[in-house]
Amino acid sequence: MPEIETDTDTDTDTDTDTGQTADAVHDRFLAVEAMAAEAMRLAAASPSLSLPAAGLATPFLHSASVRVGGQDALLPTGHAAATDIRHFGVLVQGFDAVVSDAVARQNLRLMQDAIDWSAATGGLIQLPAGAIDVAGTLVWRLGASMRGAGKHSSRLRQRLQPRLDSEPFVDLLACPPVSGREGGNGYTLLADLILDGGWTLRNHAADREGGNWSYDPHRMTQCAVAFDTPAAGPAGPSAAREAGSDAHNRLDNVTITNVAGCGIRMSGRGENFIRGVELRKCAVTGLYLDSPDCFVSDLTSYLHGDSGCIITARAGNLRLTNSKMWFTGMQRDAEVIGAGIHLPDKGTAALTMSNVSTQDSWGPGLHLSGDTGITFHGDLDEAGGGRLEHQGFGYGGPRSLPRCFLRADGTLRRARIDAQIKGGARTAERPHLVHLTGSGVTGCDFRLGGDLTGVHPQRVVESNGTRNARRHNEVWFGGRMLHGQVTAAQLADPAHGVNDPDYGPSQAITAEGRALCRSADGSWQDAALAAPGLRVLGFEPWDEDGYRAALAAHAGDPMVWVVRYAAA
Repeated sequence: MPEIETDTDTDTDTDTDTGQTADAVHDRFLAVEAMAAEAMRLAAASPSLSLPAAGLATPFLHSASVRVGGQDALLPTGHAAATDIRHFGVLVQGFDAVVSDAVARQNLRLMQDAIDWSAATGGLIQLPAGAIDVAGTLVWRLGASMRGAGKHSSRLRQRLQPRLDSEPFVDLLACPPVSGREGGNGYTLLADLILDGGWTLRNHAADREGGNWSYDPHRMTQCAVAFDTPAAGPAGPSAAREAGSDAHNRLDNVTITNVAGCGIRMSGRGENFIRGVELRKCAVTGLYLDSPDCFVSDLTSYLHGDSGCIITARAGNLRLTNSKMWFTGMQRDAEVIGAGIHLPDKGTAALTMSNVSTQDSWGPGLHLSGDTGITFHGDLDEAGGGRLEHQGFGYGGPRSLPRCFLRADGTLRRARIDAQIKGGARTAERPHLVHLTGSGVTGCDFRLGGDLTGVHPQRVVESNGTRNARRHNEVWFGGRMLHGQVTAAQLADPAHGVNDPDYGPSQAITAEGRALCRSADGSWQDAALAAPGLRVLGFEPWDEDGYRAALAAHAGDPMVWVVRYAAA
């Protein structure tokens, strides 16, 4: 029988000569053998996995050895917590290096091996500083994790680009197809790296030269990273043994750039987390959010062909904080929405956007076609063209969409928008403050402040449909009501929005400038009579100085109403 020894992580050799019985050594060997068998079983679960040649480090820990016939044989006793991508054979080069197509294709295969290993074992793929080019689409699997050396230090770039209009763009990190509860890619981590779609912002047609931002928007289907989780939650084999029914994908400290489409596209089950992500130079949008219950913070999204962020009706219960969307609507060849934040669906509900800024948007800072429970607190800067259009960016044809800081169409209900207005037109055409174009917009409260220097003299535009539907929305600027006054006939009409018993206001100002309060029986009375001690200070339209002085003197006093009488 050959001599058998086992070596652990310590430097001390242990054999039967040190006092251990043969049975003890045999038991230890069986334990090591069982661990090795489990390691190889998990590795076999990744069909495309090919281990490196002998002598290279592998994604397993060689913390024990077996001596047979005087020779040592290493046994893997577990999976490495993190494995450098170079151990799979991937070539990492400097940012300025140009790899061959053959190397980019080989990197694609080896990178997929690493992703499959991570998904099967729970190990983390570690990218060093430098650049990795791939030619083709990687499948970002359920439970995979990848971390670089920093959001400006480790780059993964797509090299497979179309040469003609007839050739499609390809994704960088795609989602496995979803079928029932199978497929999808929940419980993943991407952190501290650059995802580069490889697009150069130029038209790729061979028979014509196109400048920056000149391209066919219908061809822009690429995603840097796509997430899609079954509606009932992901299932199937994964290292994420203790995961729940939501997606829980996480992007942390990631830069996404040069994408011929969407930087991030999330759909399916939610509870995804995006933090400290930089999105730039995407042909459509930086973030396309189609997944509920997500958390987005410290996001900067800029230099996009269309809107900075698109939020669909399936993305309810969103928490968006401390973020900025700017230089949006850079497409010259087609008229896009070009909003800082765009809610395209009428059913979008329950969104909280706090300390959020939009800046330099071809379209409005906010384009809201939502439903209920939408709140916004932040800044709307240089909307409706502004500096972006002044510098020659954006659609060059005749504008059919309105110029405004905020556009509400569809069925937006009971939204609360609190924003500071900055900038405005740098040309003769000034944007309006609020454009209420949807006949279903009702019960919304827009509280604005800031600078009106670059704003159109007609602050609020209301469509005939909105008026005929007898909705009641209020637009205030600096404590002055610009829109929302009601006539005596409307106050007598129980179907008018101002008389809604559940959501209607308790205070109103008539078209003549009289301040009114709703009494206990629902009728309207003069505010000075209905509330003892309440004072109403009214100013003629031409008395700007007196009006502003009164606002400053009585700011925050609920017992003093400062109103401006409507012009004749």
